[in-house]
Amino acid sequence: MLNIKLFLLFLVLPFVGFSQSSNLNPSISWEYGRGYVKTFDLREKGITHEHFLLNTWLPATFINEEGTIGKDQYFTKFDILNNEVNINIDRKVMVAPMGIVKGFTIHTVEEDRNFLALKPDNWDKPATYFEVIADGEIQLLVYYTAKNVGNTYNPAVDAGSKAAKLVTKEECYILVDNKISKVPNKRKAGERLFSKFSKARKYFSKNKVKFKNKTDLIKLVNFLNKK
Repeated sequence: MLNIKLFLLFLVLPFVGFSQSSNLNPSISWEYGRGYVKTFDLREKGITHEHFLLNTWLPATFINEEGTIGKDQYFTKFDILNNEVNINIDRKVMVAPMGIVKGFTIHTVEEDRNFLALKPDNWDKPATYFEVIADGEIQLLVYYTAKNVGNTYNPAVDAGSKAAKLVTKEECYILVDNKISKVPNKRKAGERLFSKFSKARKYFSKNKVKFKNKTDLIKLVNFLNKK
C-alpha cells in the first residue's frame, strides 16, 4: 500500500504549478458518486488569492449529496482561504460546488484525511468543510482558515516582502446532535466542556489531556465514543 501511495505522489508532482487554460472542454465529466457531473456544474478557478492546506496536488475521492462515495480519484487541493475544493481536470483548475460535494477524502502517503461539509445548528457561518479526525456519536473536527500575519517588509533597510503573509490556522471542535462547540486550549475549560459526558471524569482521573494537542483529543473522543 505504501508503494502504491508513493507512486501516486510521484505521479502528482508534475502537476504542481501548472498554468490554467481559459478554454473549457464541455465533454469533460467527473464521477463523484452515482452518475457524472458535467463541467457546467463546476466552475473554472478564478480567484487569485488562495492558501492551500496541502500544497501538493494529491488524489482524492468525493461524496455526493446522497452520501455516495465516488470510485474515481482526482488530483485535488483544499483552498482553506476560500473554503473551496480545487480539482485538476485535464490540467484545468476547477472548483467543486459544495452543493453536490458533501465531502472528500484526500489520500496522502501517510494517511487518508476525511472532510465533510457541515452546517451545525449553532454555526454562524455558511456550510463549511471540516476535517473529521475522530468519528462516532461525538465527532472531533478541525476547522482550517488562513490568517494574514502581515508582510515582512522593513522600509528602514528595504528588505523583506511587501506581500501579505498567510499562515494556516486551525481550531478543534466537537459536534454532538448537530451542535458544535469549540475546544478550549486551557485544561480547566476543556475539562468543563467534556464534563457533560459521563465517562469523561473517569478518563481525566487517569489521563492528563493537553487540549492543544490533537492526538490527546483524538484519544479522549475515541474513549468517550466506546460503547
